[in-house]
Amino acid sequence: MEKIKIDKELVEILEKEFVTLEELEAIEDHEDVTQTESCGNSGRYVDCQWYNVVLKNGEEYSVYIR
Repeated sequence: MEKIKIDKELVEILEKEFVTLEELEAIEDHEDVTQTESCGNSGRYVDCQWYNVVLKNGEEYSVYIR
């Protein structure tokens, strides 16, 4: 089974957890992203909005906006 390649720059943005609104918009529009879900207020980080991002290879990331 062939491994699905994901843009390294996208993964770097997702791994930093905290993103800007502009970065979130770029994430949502990226061809390697299949789903972006707003999960509401974060229970982990005060005053942050939590988003769940799913990539086309099935990996999931949580990112937060202050």
